[in-house]
Amino acid sequence: MLTDEPMVGVGEIARMLDRSEQDVRRLAREGVIPGHKLRPTDPKKKVRTHWRFYKSEVREHLNTQRTPGWNQSPQSRGRKRVA
Repeated sequence: MLTDEPMVGVGEIARMLDRSEQDVRRLAREGVIPGHKLRPTDPKKKVRTHWRFYKSEVREHLNTQRTPGWNQSPQSRGRKRVA
């Protein structure tokens, strides 16, 4: 993606989605949200992988990804939710 938009870290996406940073990392790892893994260029450095995101990419992905199979099933429509 060629853009002038700056990439943001896990913390900012977590605040945007109102999720924990751990959840954001998991969602990115599983491909639920688009993210980019950045690794250290020096293999001798013991630095872990960093995730970076484009806010617009995440918003667009979440707004367009609607799977028809995830609708409420007919069996659960008539049931009452138990708290």
